[in-house]
Amino acid sequence: MHLLYHKSSGQERDGRDYDACNLAATKNPATQLQRGAQAYLACEGLINTSGGAFPDTALLEIPKNGIPLDMLVIGKPAMATDASNGFMDPATLGTCVKEAKAKGWNGGVMVWQGGPF
Repeated sequence: MHLLYHKSSGQERDGRDYDACNLAATKNPATQLQRGAQAYLACEGLINTSGGAFPDTALLEIPKNGIPLDMLVIGKPAMATDASNGFMDPATLGTCVKEAKAKGWNGGVMVWQGGPF
């Protein structure tokens, strides 16, 4: 994550220094990614407490690491076939969004499409 890089390099930055921040775990082994992805399939892990392989990465946990809550969006694959994991059915995602908004989040949701076009 950019935040970790800047802290370790002595170039610490405030979250407001960024227009957007994409969180990815591309250097982790596939098995760890698979276990970690499970944390984001229910509202508890996505919104409140991620735990497991990727602690402090739930939506409401990220601000305690310096990224302002109003700069965060939720990103999910648009369909189950667009990614190997992480898809959440729209009704469940809607429930999570309502919960997050009730707790002070005012961001949005983005989806992506993958695979052959």
